Amino acid sequence: MLGFLILLMTLAGGFCAGYATRDVISRRRRTEYLKYKPYTAPSRRPRQPPAFLVHPAHQAGAQR
Repeated sequence: MLGFLILLMTLAGGFCAGYATRDVISRRRRTEYLKYKPYTAPSRRPRQPPAFLVHPAHQAGAQR
């Protein structure tokens, strides 16, 4: 029983260490991206899809 408990605690510790490592890497990457954010060009994508792709029933303000 003690061996199972040790195994369970080891697995739980590894699981938590994996998530902690992932969080640290993610935070570093996020701060790195935010440093360069003012220098990146804004996206040239239109915010609304073209009119021919939008069904009339789905347009804003359409009555049912």
